[in-house]
Amino acid sequence: GMNEISIYPGAFAKFGLHFEYSGDEESIQALEIGTMVDYYPKKVPIMAIADNYNLFLNFYVSLIFGKKYF
Repeated sequence: GMNEISIYPGAFAKFGLHFEYSGDEESIQALEIGTMVDYYPKKVPIMAIADNYNLFLNFYVSLIFGKKYF
């Protein structure tokens, strides 16, 4: 419940490569790929019967498109 909530301070880092491939000055088309790392000094209890960890690694791909208004 709400009385069981506790704070787990940690550190976060994000590393990525951003490629913009739009040939038009009025539009935005880009691709971003990378990884994110979360580290906590103590293990974070997420599930009751599963193994809990203090390091989380994520990979991502982001597609960006739109129009510039300026």
